[in-house]
Amino acid sequence: MSISIISKRTPPPHRGTFNRQLTIPALLFAAVSSALLLTACDSPTGDNTNTNGGKVNPKTYTTTLTGRVTDESTGAGVPDAEISASTAPEKVVKTRSDGSFTLQVKEHTGTFTLTVKKAGYATVTISIDAEKSNQTVPVIQLTKVYTTTVRGKVVTPARAADPAKGSIITTARVWSSIDPDIKVPVNTSDGSYSLQVANHTGRFTITAEYTATDNKNYKTSDPKTVSTTGAEINNQDIALNYGYTTEVTVRVNLSATPSSGTSTWGSGVRVVITAENGHKVGEDLTSGVVSPNGAVITVDHP
Repeated sequence: MSISIISKRTPPPHRGTFNRQLTIPALLFAAVSSALLLTACDSPTGDNTNTNGGKVNPKTYTTTLTGRVTDESTGAGVPDAEISASTAPEKVVKTRSDGSFTLQVKEHTGTFTLTVKKAGYATVTISIDAEKSNQTVPVIQLTKVYTTTVRGKVVTPARAADPAKGSIITTARVWSSIDPDIKVPVNTSDGSYSLQVANHTGRFTITAEYTATDNKNYKTSDPKTVSTTGAEINNQDIALNYGYTTEVTVRVNLSATPSSGTSTWGSGVRVVITAENGHKVGEDLTSGVVSPNGAVITVDHP
């Protein structure tokens, strides 16, 4: 048996009568298709989207941190240290008189950084993993820092055999390991320098380099270690290194040659090498056995 449904409506005046026959299977298909279409339109397009087509907001937490800030050397609490979280750096709390603190961090995703600042101490930044409402932070230790003005001169290599040892260099500049980008030129009249080193922990190095453009007689000094916590330190002379290194073969004719075919440095025999400018740049006072072909001495020289 076939059942038909006649749908009839009144058309606009200029149109004819509208008749449409729909079978029950057709009606069911249309209803199911419409439902599926509506469902597809209202569902997320992926795991990380919401019904508005945007990204899903990650889960957030609110955590109250408690902890203590101490002096690394004494273990005493540091009062008035400023503490802030990376999620809201404008919100700053200060430690109490015993160094303890409490900081509430809102709307974080479980990981953030904590920054601790105090004048006279190095700034500390630590990473925090927190998904609890309350969490205790391990003791945070601060290291004292100092500012020191270092003074001295840049000089030639301090070789015992060189009569010009320690002569001043007026074309050089000096820097510290704390801030190597700040290079201070020496005084062109006496080779002196004055270098302020800030935020050091009591030990650092200073280095000098030769800046003359007409020759390469000297090269960068070895780093000179400075240990101080004072406001200034003087007489920190820095010796440059010679600019060239040469291997020199030296033969010494002795009055007697051992039957073994080798030569032996005699008592008091020494070799001195002198540069054209009069500087004694190499000296060998060693006694010992050398081959008949001579001894090879490495010489640094301008």
